[in-house]
Amino acid sequence: GGRGGVGGVGVVGRVRGARGRAVGVAVGRGGLGVDRDGARRIGGDEAGEGLIDGGATFASADLVGGAARALEMAVEYAKDRVQFGRPIGSFQAIQHRLVECYAALEQSRSMVYRVALSAATGGDAWWRAAAGAKAYVGDQADRIAREAVQIHGGMGVTNDLAIGHAFKRVLVLARLFGDEDAILAEYA
Repeated sequence: GGRGGVGGVGVVGRVRGARGRAVGVAVGRGGLGVDRDGARRIGGDEAGEGLIDGGATFASADLVGGAARALEMAVEYAKDRVQFGRPIGSFQAIQHRLVECYAALEQSRSMVYRVALSAATGGDAWWRAAAGAKAYVGDQADRIAREAVQIHGGMGVTNDLAIGHAFKRVLVLARLFGDEDAILAEYA
């Protein structure tokens, strides 16, 4: 029933952006996926849609925070890391990458604010704002986190630096409650 045919929300082992299916969250070495067999119904169509839409909204807000932290770490690293006798942040190519990330971050932040402001109206307008924000913010936060890792170099993907953990968190959140393709398919 409803927009995506959500028939309730179950607590299961994994989730892969699938409105219309039982959804739960657990992240492990196996990654993310959908397991409807072990789902337990805890609400009807409207309850399920509300939980998924609300979860996607909170994931979008968390993604903005994660992307902001990743960008902050990249800027700090670019100021501290010296190569060829000067900080890598003084190189124009690094500056351009950081500015592009900053612009994407601010646009993402604005989209989350829009969702928050439209929450009072509810209904389809709120859902469309939430879906659009989740798709855009997920994509941009993923891009920002990847750029931050690139600026850190090979150490960026290790567990030794906080940026590696931030990157993994963004990867999970960007796909939680639906990746960009799944959400845009429903949005259309």
